[in-house]
Amino acid sequence: WWMAGMYIWRNRGKVGVAVLVPTAYLWWVDHVALAAGVWRIDEGTSTGWMVTRFLPVEEAVFFLVTNCMVVFGTCAAYRTFAVVRIQTVYEPSLKGKLKAFPAVNSAPSSSHPLGVLGTYVRAILTPDSSLPQSTLTDLHTALTLLTLHSRSFSLAARLFPNPIRDTITALYSFCRITDDIADDPLTPPSIRTDRLTLLRTFVDAAYIHGPNLDWTPYTHFPPQQLAALRIFTTLVPPTVPHHTLHELLTGCTRDQTLPASPLHTKDDLITYCENVASSVGEACVSIIMRSTDPHWDPHTRESEKLIRRARDMGVALQLVNMARDVGTDAEEVGRWYGIDEWVSEVCGVGCEEGVDEERKEVLNNPWKDTRKLRAFAEKFLDASEPYAVLAEVGARMLPEGCRRTVEAALHIYMGIGDEIRKAETYPRRAATSKWKKLAILVRTMYLA
Repeated sequence: WWMAGMYIWRNRGKVGVAVLVPTAYLWWVDHVALAAGVWRIDEGTSTGWMVTRFLPVEEAVFFLVTNCMVVFGTCAAYRTFAVVRIQTVYEPSLKGKLKAFPAVNSAPSSSHPLGVLGTYVRAILTPDSSLPQSTLTDLHTALTLLTLHSRSFSLAARLFPNPIRDTITALYSFCRITDDIADDPLTPPSIRTDRLTLLRTFVDAAYIHGPNLDWTPYTHFPPQQLAALRIFTTLVPPTVPHHTLHELLTGCTRDQTLPASPLHTKDDLITYCENVASSVGEACVSIIMRSTDPHWDPHTRESEKLIRRARDMGVALQLVNMARDVGTDAEEVGRWYGIDEWVSEVCGVGCEEGVDEERKEVLNNPWKDTRKLRAFAEKFLDASEPYAVLAEVGARMLPEGCRRTVEAALHIYMGIGDEIRKAETYPRRAATSKWKKLAILVRTMYLA
């Protein structure tokens, strides 16, 4: 309690569940065993006070205290590891001294046993008040963004080791900001484009100056977005290639030209998917590999193959995303990603003018014919499947601690496509159910 009392108190709800659930189970087991005569309590060493007919109070207290010791000790260790991470990553980054993340499993600050011990003792003695509270608040904001806007990805992200999870969360929060800007229906496309250009300037400044950049041009961002941008500057630049973020912004800028300049061919569609999603896949694999091995070289043949598979996963997930939102994208932001060939096949038109007319009709009244929406959704899903197969190959190339997490994320998201195919009519927004997500997690993490 002395080491982590405030941490335990802040998380008292979760800590209470962690203590009481196994305690109640052990009370029940002890009660049943004593009632059946499997073992007995010596009357000479018992108080004689009973919680139930067969369970003495000292037995109940023993299980409660033991579980408190286990859970409190785990919380104290967890807090210590977190403080070490803050002191070796967050604080150096804020001071402009962090050039690359230490590996997930590397010893802190020193490889000498006494140096490592000293680092942990310092962390134990560090009060919460001396930690960079604003940075921790920003990280909490980014985690909230992830939880609110992507339940599937949030569930999978929880299974990553903490350093990787934090950085991927910071990256996702930046992606969320770009999406919010690019998809804001109340703002004209020209202004959205200007704001995306400002984000390009921000990315360049973050990679040069880190958290110490000049924040004056960005103070008009809403507080939640500004918090996400701050945590981005702290965690992302040391592990993510600069060009992936510019590629993402290129895709979001391309969004602003729709529907006036549609995607005509499958090559156009895949290029767009690579911009907005493969870029994020490459960034994520860079975070995983650099956080696992600071000396990882992205230019070896094996690394280049892994990056290609990560980019394939981005395409697969983006195509599923398009299948899920084919109606809502048209209705809410006036976008249509169906290529000419698919419009021609689904709507039965053969000339360019006919394709344009059908595209306009869908945009004007997307829910008029849900059979067409379902047919278009299946086109996107069919296109996603070869990329999903390649993505699964890439997931198996990742380090053991991350491999199954990525596989689970892939299967959960591809499960959205299964829900679309199984539905009698095209659903307004398909999702993988909680029970199916749980089944996928159990199968991927423990049975594969």
